Amino acid sequence: MTRPSQASSRTRPDRCPGVLALHEAHDGWLARVRLPGGRLSPSQLRALADVAGLGNDTVELTVRANLQVRGLGAGDSEELAARLAAAGLLPSRAHERVRNVLASPLAGRHPAALADVDELVAGLDRELCADADLARLPRRFLFLVDDGSGALGQADHDVALVPVPVCPDEFALLLDGLDSGWRVPAVDAPALALAAARLFLGLREDAWRVRELAGGAPAVIAALRDAKLPASARRGEATLALAQAPSTSLTGGRTVQRDGLLALTASVPRGRLRSAQLRALADLGAEVRVSPWRTLSLVDLLDDACARELLAIGLVLACLPAAACPLGIRPLDVPFRVPPAVGGPHEGDPGRPQGVDPVYASGATR
Repeated sequence: MTRPSQASSRTRPDRCPGVLALHEAHDGWLARVRLPGGRLSPSQLRALADVAGLGNDTVELTVRANLQVRGLGAGDSEELAARLAAAGLLPSRAHERVRNVLASPLAGRHPAALADVDELVAGLDRELCADADLARLPRRFLFLVDDGSGALGQADHDVALVPVPVCPDEFALLLDGLDSGWRVPAVDAPALALAAARLFLGLREDAWRVRELAGGAPAVIAALRDAKLPASARRGEATLALAQAPSTSLTGGRTVQRDGLLALTASVPRGRLRSAQLRALADLGAEVRVSPWRTLSLVDLLDDACARELLAIGLVLACLPAAACPLGIRPLDVPFRVPPAVGGPHEGDPGRPQGVDPVYASGATR
């Protein structure tokens, strides 16, 4: 379902922050680090722990599955950029604020997923950064890559790639929720998405989002008919839509992946991490995925032995926040307190006494 067109009358520049364009906040200067697909390797977690030390030791998770480093000095951007580039988190200085790619949190690993999307996301990011003209995209323009699990629900987007249920090796192109009718094999899906982004640039005037164009998504879809698209692209029946609500089976805690390995999802209280927590996460040796609900998922695990380490780090193994679950009735962003118990503090976690089992919380009517 597409949203009503909201023709733009922007009169001020886009001040969306980045690494090289800091934003002045109440606690110093803020940098936003884009994470296409929300992916973080252990080495990148350590790099983030190091750059947190440039500021006030606070790294925030955002609703677009990116990160923010807080409390920086006004002159810290070049040092920050150098460290992030060395860690592979800043592949293009020119494109650093347009690398806005949201993907399903488990990226094809969810039991209900139809397609693996890790390489698709990586390819989209590479091709985006390779095109100098696409650096002109508005900083709020958002790509979405869905794995078919429905985990993202009807997440906000300008350009989306969604697997076709009857042929999951193909992806459909959606514009602001409206199926364009175009289908393409996964290998060419990034090229199709970027073709739509280029058409938006030609139509945008002062619009920041597809829905702000004078003709909305239909204007881009009409322009696709005469555009240079991948040779493999074909027209299909425009019947696809993103899931009405996030999948109820994407919950916090343990998930058995499609390949039989495990994923562990934990909530981050108040969406904030300290450098010590980032280093402890890195020491677990697993790849981490950031979600729009300020959760972290450790993927491709052989077992769930690191669940206790996540609790010791200060994370919460719980249902996802209410916004991510149609059964949710309240958010779980309040501090959790461990019930009093007899015994000394738990080793590695002074806040949890020995003999107290982990607390699994639900904000839904379960």
